[in-house]
Amino acid sequence: MKEIKGILPFTLRVSDKKLCYDDNLRSLMAIARKNKSKIIESASAIEKGISLIISNYFFEADRAKGINFENKVLNTDWCSFSAKRKLLTEIINEKEYIEGKDKSNLDNLLSKVLKYRNAFAHGDLQTDGDKYFIVYYAGKQIDKELNDEYWTTIENDIYEAMELIQNIQIISGAIKK
Repeated sequence: MKEIKGILPFTLRVSDKKLCYDDNLRSLMAIARKNKSKIIESASAIEKGISLIISNYFFEADRAKGINFENKVLNTDWCSFSAKRKLLTEIINEKEYIEGKDKSNLDNLLSKVLKYRNAFAHGDLQTDGDKYFIVYYAGKQIDKELNDEYWTTIENDIYEAMELIQNIQIISGAIKK
């Protein structure tokens, strides 16, 4: 399979420091780009997991219709992650697949995953030569430093959200264990 070339934007911040565009800087920028891609792909996997729960709710007895519903409605550009999240909440409330702490935790995690996805899909990776940032708008400009602690937080939130979605898929019968 051919690996395509692409435009890889990365903004260098102006400062008084001498910036050395060396192998270390290139390596760290490559890691930031890979992490960005993983965040976007992970959010997409979570969104598809939500779609499966929703389609199973409406078409539990007819998987072919459920797949058709996913392809023609849920997985289109006019059925947003946010809309699916709201539908999922309604289904969870009705069916009581999860309750209490898990339910509020899921809503919080999905909100974070959506925030991460939007930040990395629409934001700008930047460096001043020492630190790395994601700069994005969420009502105002946000400059978030990309350090190991932040990457770990994102990683943990994504995995925890996916684990809850997979548990709901099993409880709801959308997938078999």
